[in-house]
Amino acid sequence: MAKPGAQFDKDIADIKATLAKHENRIAALESNTQVPDPDPVVAVIGGEENGEPDVLINATVSGPSEPPADPETTRPYGPNAPWNVPVSGLTHNAIESTEISRLVSLDTGFNWNFRQKEYTYPVYHTSDATVNWTVNALYSESGLNGSTIPFNPAWQAGPGTDAQMIILNTATGEEYNIWKYDSVVSLANSEIVASRINRVQGDDQGAGTGYDSYFTREVGYKPARGIGIQYLMGLVRPWEIAQGVIEHAMSMPVIAPNNEGAFAPATKIEGIQDSGPVREGLRFSLEVSEAEIDAHLAAMPGDVSTAMRASMKVLFTAMRDYGWFITDNSGALGLQLENDQSADWASVDMVDFTSSGGKTYPRDAMDGLVTQARLRCYVDSKDASYPAFTPSQAASFTDPDLGTGTTS
Repeated sequence: MAKPGAQFDKDIADIKATLAKHENRIAALESNTQVPDPDPVVAVIGGEENGEPDVLINATVSGPSEPPADPETTRPYGPNAPWNVPVSGLTHNAIESTEISRLVSLDTGFNWNFRQKEYTYPVYHTSDATVNWTVNALYSESGLNGSTIPFNPAWQAGPGTDAQMIILNTATGEEYNIWKYDSVVSLANSEIVASRINRVQGDDQGAGTGYDSYFTREVGYKPARGIGIQYLMGLVRPWEIAQGVIEHAMSMPVIAPNNEGAFAPATKIEGIQDSGPVREGLRFSLEVSEAEIDAHLAAMPGDVSTAMRASMKVLFTAMRDYGWFITDNSGALGLQLENDQSADWASVDMVDFTSSGGKTYPRDAMDGLVTQARLRCYVDSKDASYPAFTPSQAASFTDPDLGTGTTS
């Protein structure tokens, strides 16, 4: 065997540098029993003698990819995720006018809201967790029941019967979706009790145990909400407003989505018994010029601040450039912003207040800008490689409280 020397020291230093890059992942593994299959890393120390390595070290490092330089302010999901593709390259479908009319029929007065409170998602980070609590869920398709995940008893779900929350691990890219969190029982028992708790993993149907980092994943997740796409998709967060651009489509729940069909990128049909005309997976956008946006903002009451108008312009521009997907069931039409349980909306002057004109801003900011003539619709809005939804691919899927529907 070759004696240690300069090459040996260099190889040792290289290996230490490689392992150092995975310290965050190692810490995550220590607090989470659910981990993806490891990828092997092989290192050679000390050069070669007779064509054979002197020392061969086999190590394993888990995790699909390293986080971006600033994971707190990086657009989630990969560039080819359908919701991360702007509408400029998409084509309108022959049934566009029909689908627009169906959407308008749900609220002919266009009382659409930006939603920051009920029926939207707070977002928490494992770096703020204070405990590792056991998962106790009625449903956990990703197999989390009985395992522990990072948690903080101070975290609150969004108001409303859905009581949802998102937990992100920015070091590993793991995304957890929690539905109907029971805070009373959870705090009493020191465990996470909910109707459904999942780590987003596997393919778009949830098959498989390995996970894609939420920085790179480009498909949905069937066990999630109505559309069958993980909760973080489409959610607008304050840092996006602060940077001046939203680079993804938004999320719009509607009144009783249709239970007879859906469009890609939906991975299932929600299965509501008394369904309406609008199918999940449809994508809409607002065809409006910058001048029209500016005129709409200028017409707002004088007590709407300049900073709030600038923030709302970022939202209106995203409605034009990326649009929104029909994603879930709700009692009214609205675009989902991060719930104010977790979001610092004051940092971008986006805290609801009642103006001198009687409207509440930013909640009512779309009033007067959105009209039927300005709406556009895109059917099967997806990357070309994304599997299309076809009825022949239907299979059974049961969602608690909603009954049995069909999926693709």
